[in-house]
Amino acid sequence: MIDVGSLAPFTPKTLNGDSVYYEILRWAAGQVKGVPGFTCEIGLRQGGGTESIVQGSIDALDPRVHVAIDPYGDIEYGM
Repeated sequence: MIDVGSLAPFTPKTLNGDSVYYEILRWAAGQVKGVPGFTCEIGLRQGGGTESIVQGSIDALDPRVHVAIDPYGDIEYGM
């Protein structure tokens, strides 16, 4: 179990986001340091998760390819 309270709050700086799980994504991206492969995200919506994952890799000094798949293309997001 992840102690979310111990994670530094992270808010995407350049891309929009609407989730409360950015800290977990950033933490998890850093945990795969040294494991061969890439990260992949399906459904990037506003891009906040993408930025969190990439920043987590950078923070861990483990730059890697991140593939973001947007299955909805340019469909407007309605609230």
